[in-house]
Amino acid sequence: MRQVFELEHDRELVAVVVFADAEARAAVQAQLAELTTDARVWDGIVHETQLPACRLWIDLARRAGQAEGLIHVPRKRRRSTA
Repeated sequence: MRQVFELEHDRELVAVVVFADAEARAAVQAQLAELTTDARVWDGIVHETQLPACRLWIDLARRAGQAEGLIHVPRKRRRSTA
């Protein structure tokens, strides 16, 4: 299991699962079928990126460092128009 979300409105659980192969996926689907009769939607992921999370943590670390006086970010110099 990679990630689980519990939705506020109806307390539905949404799980993001990474499978080694189709056989492992079928096994998890079979286990869930034994636990519930609710309809499930299975879909493969075409693209994933962690870039937004990385950018967020870098920005938060930079701000914390600045607030504590641990780092100084130089101001951008204006380009001369000559």
